[in-house]
Order: sequence, then C-alpha cells, then structure tokens
Amino acid sequence: DPFISAALNCLSDEIEENNYFMLVKKANDIMEVVDFASMWNLDGMILIGFCADNYQNLRDHIRVPFVVYDGVMKSQDRICNVTIDDFDGGKQAGKYLRSKGHKKVLCIADNEICMDLDRYKGLCQGLESKAGFMKVPMQEDERHSFYEKSISSILSYSAVFAVSDFYAIDLISFLAEKQVRVPEDISVMGFDGSRDCKKIFPHLTTVRQSNSLRAKVSLELLKKMLCQGDFTDSVKLPVSLVEGCSVKEI
Repeated sequence: DPFISAALNCLSDEIEENNYFMLVKKANDIMEVVDFASMWNLDGMILIGFCADNYQNLRDHIRVPFVVYDGVMKSQDRICNVTIDDFDGGKQAGKYLRSKGHKKVLCIADNEICMDLDRYKGLCQGLESKAGFMKVPMQEDERHSFYEKSISSILSYSAVFAVSDFYAIDLISFLAEKQVRVPEDISVMGFDGSRDCKKIFPHLTTVRQSNSLRAKVSLELLKKMLCQGDFTDSVKLPVSLVEGCSVKEI
C-alpha cells in the first residue's frame, strides 16, 4: 500500500530525529500488541487500521501510550488521534472539478463509511450537486471484472474521483487497456498525494495529505502522553489539492 509505506518512511525519519528507534508490527488482532509491547519494553506506539472499540479495549489492557492514525471515535480516553480533514479534501476536489466544467462526476470507493463517506460528502458539497457513487471490490481481479461489467456506466460520467490514489491509478491502468484515454475521454483524480502520482502519465491530480506533518504531530503527542498519563487529544490536519494532468477542462 503506497500510503502505508509513505507513512512508515516519514515516521521512521521523525522517530530517529527524536532519538528513538522504530519497530514495525503487523497484526490481525489488536490484542497481539499487548505481548509485543511488553516483550520490547516500548515507550510508545502508533497504530492504524483498527476500529474504535479495539483501540479502547487495548487502552484498558496496556499502559504504553499510543497515537492512532485516522481513528473514527465518538469518544476517547487516554488515546490521541491524528486525522486529516477528509470532508474538506473531498470539497476541494468537487470545487476543482466544477471549475473545470464537470457536472456529472462519479466517486469510487470500497466502502460507504467513515473517511471515505466524508470524502464523498465533501465532493458533493464542492460540486454543489450529488455525485454518483460506485462501490468497488477490494481485490484487484474482482475489481477489474467489476469494471468490465460497469465500463459503460463509468464512461457516462465526465470525471471520476477515487477516494485514494491507489484506486485512481488502478482505474487509469484498466482504462488504458480498453483504449480509453485520460483525460481526453474521461478525467480522473485521486486522494492521498502519493509519490506514484508523478510516476504515471498523465500525472494524477490529487488531494495531498502530509505524512511528514502527521508523523511530527504524532511524536509530539506521544511525548505529551509520556509526561501526562491521562493526556487525550484529537488533531485534524489540513489537506491541499495538487494539480496534475489527469483532469481536462470541458
């Protein structure tokens, strides 16, 4: 996953700059972290990819402070959460597409909840109209089979907003195999601002989130938690639109 790898690279730099070293643990069950933290006598942790109840359950079983990336929490106790402004990112995308003359826009995502839903809602507000929505399979072979069946529907839109650069780039690749040109035949834009945006042609227009800023804020929060055991905070970071060549004016 380009987003995860970019996040890890920035975390590694920030952790080293603060005179710590980084261990990486991949887990299917968040409670695996309990033994791991004890084994390595960790000073702090940064977690991603679990649900709110999982994080609170872990908090109740461990003293090691931790920061969550992109946690969707109604409330939190002794947990720090670092998110991005997903709604505003979608809104910026919608405003940009509208400024280029696009009125019929499709959003593609693999779910209809949490941050992806916020990006879709922001997109609609930026467009000042309701965008189409298409839920796509997560597995590549299933997704491409789905695109095969849905290509007529996809091409009925003038632009596609993918909730991640990964899905945007994958769609551009699929369309190229079908001799569908981007942006001449359909415009495509993504979300994340990964390095891959400039490795493809046309360069992908995207909404960028700063992994370096997220890493810096996360380390600052961890240090506060080390000093104050009951410290709790939630920080929402800004995003910005980066123009490539994948959206045409109509």
